[in-house]
Amino acid sequence: MRVWPVRVVTFIAVLGAAGLSIFSAQPSVAASSASRTFSGAFGHAETFVVPAGVTRFRVTLVAGGGGGNGGFGGYGSFSAAPGAAGGSGEMVRATLTVAPGTRKIRVVTGAGGSGGPGQPVANQANGGAGGAGRGAGGPGGPLAYRGANYFSFGGGGGGGTMVSVDGTVCLAAGGGGGGGGPAYGGDGAGGAGGIPDGQAGQTTSDGGGGGGGGGTQSAPGSGGSGKQAPGQAGRGSNGGAGAPPGANDGYGGGGGGGYRGGGGGGTSPLTNGNGAGGGGGSGFDTPSGTACRVTSEQPSLANNGGAGGASTPPTGAPGANGGNGSVTFSWTAARRH
Repeated sequence: MRVWPVRVVTFIAVLGAAGLSIFSAQPSVAASSASRTFSGAFGHAETFVVPAGVTRFRVTLVAGGGGGNGGFGGYGSFSAAPGAAGGSGEMVRATLTVAPGTRKIRVVTGAGGSGGPGQPVANQANGGAGGAGRGAGGPGGPLAYRGANYFSFGGGGGGGTMVSVDGTVCLAAGGGGGGGGPAYGGDGAGGAGGIPDGQAGQTTSDGGGGGGGGGTQSAPGSGGSGKQAPGQAGRGSNGGAGAPPGANDGYGGGGGGGYRGGGGGGTSPLTNGNGAGGGGGSGFDTPSGTACRVTSEQPSLANNGGAGGASTPPTGAPGANGGNGSVTFSWTAARRH
């Protein structure tokens, strides 16, 4: 057996006790956190470039809120009334895991629905516009009653928000329904977006106008019933219009967009045009296949529906626009130094 000199053995022992290697120095690894937010009324797809080596994200989606209905300042013996509020867009927090090697994630943020005009309004004017997004919100009911300048209109539905990978929808949040018209008094708040189903819009106080149905996982929401005129059903991911074009005194709120759109609110003739709220769009959190996986989801409300317009006799203020949606990605990456 070879005998090492005492000085060499002592040197190696000292290095080992210090946790050092005589062969190579190993780099240290530290974790760094980062985030990226997409927000605003885009209404079209944007691209999130996945950081190298990252496959897991904490994401927060917010869908557009529904627009509020315009206020009613009174007419003749009919009392003034404030406009009904738009429904909240959905907010959902979740963990999103994508397949290794994924380079891009598609992002669509939903815009808030526009508030309905207040009293007085021009003849043949339109209700609040629906917000663009993953499923556009439906417009609020238009005015088609010739010679009348004193009604308020329904708010537009909020647009849905979505993230997807390679054509697979990973996660979606439903937009809120627009507020229905309170012309001559009554109720008509828009329904909130939600997972698994959006909420139905509020029925008119006299029951003559039904709230739009919320979108579900399998189908868009139905249009609200109406003794004067029904709301339009949602179409695919898009919300339906409140009280369809051509109907007299159309004040129904538009449906919210989402994975499946909500239906528009119907109108009642018993209160000369009192309109119901639009239904909220549905969200989505159960992707199939290997492109992405969603866990630890926490759905809630974003509380971003537009307020109804104030009543300031003899006029009424416009309804407020719903808040815009957003998507935030947060992640932790390993960093060597």
